[in-house]
Amino acid sequence: MKINMTTANKLCCVGLAFFSCEAFSQVSSIKRGIFKPSEVSVELKPYPIALSNVPGLNSVGLGTELSSRGSVSTFVDAYVLDSNLPNGMLGATQKDDEPAIEGIRGYSADIGVRYNEAPEEAGSWYAGGKIGYSHAGGQWSYRDEKINHDIRCVTPGLEAGYRWIWDSNVLLRLGVGMDSNVTQKNSTSPVGEATAVTAEAENKVKDYASASVIPRADVGIGYAF
Repeated sequence: MKINMTTANKLCCVGLAFFSCEAFSQVSSIKRGIFKPSEVSVELKPYPIALSNVPGLNSVGLGTELSSRGSVSTFVDAYVLDSNLPNGMLGATQKDDEPAIEGIRGYSADIGVRYNEAPEEAGSWYAGGKIGYSHAGGQWSYRDEKINHDIRCVTPGLEAGYRWIWDSNVLLRLGVGMDSNVTQKNSTSPVGEATAVTAEAENKVKDYASASVIPRADVGIGYAF
C-alpha cells in the first residue's frame, strides 16, 4: 500500500499533537506537584529591612509558614526595631505642638492562619487572621521635656494578598492587613533630673503612640522547601 506525502504529513502532525498533549499533561502534573503546599517556607520582610537605610534606624523582619491540611497554613512573623535618631533629623521633623521620638527599641510577633485559594498553583490568593504582641520602649521629646515611654499591645488582625512560588521555589508575597491595637500598658516617666512629666506631654505621647487601628502592608521574599 502506498501512502502519499500529504497523508504522511497529516499522520505525523496528528502523532506530534498527541505526543505534545501527553507531554503537556505530564509537565502540568509535575508542575502541580511542585507547587503543592510546601512543608515550610521562610521569608525576609524587605520593608523593615529597607528602613535600616535611614540613619539611626536598625530593623529586621522574618516570617515562616507551615502547611496544614489542604488549603490551610499556619504562619509566624517577627520584627525587631532599634533606633536612635540623629539630632539633625529630629530637629527637622519636630513641630512645637507634636511629640518627636528620639529613640526606640521594640519587637513584635504574630501567629496566625491563612486560607490559600489555589495552594497547588504557582500563584494563589490568600486571606487570614492573626494575633500579635508588641512591646516598645522609647524616649520622646515634647517642647522642653524629655519623656520615657513604655507601651505593650495585643494586636488581633486580618489580612489578604497574593503569593507566587516559582520553579526555583523562590517565593514572593504581597499583602495588606488591618490590626486592632488593644493596649495592655501605656506609661510615661521623666528623663534625667526631672521629677514628673506634665499632663500635656504625657497625653501627647500616649495618644501619638497608641492608634486604635493600624493599617499595614506585608511584603515577603523567601524560599519554599
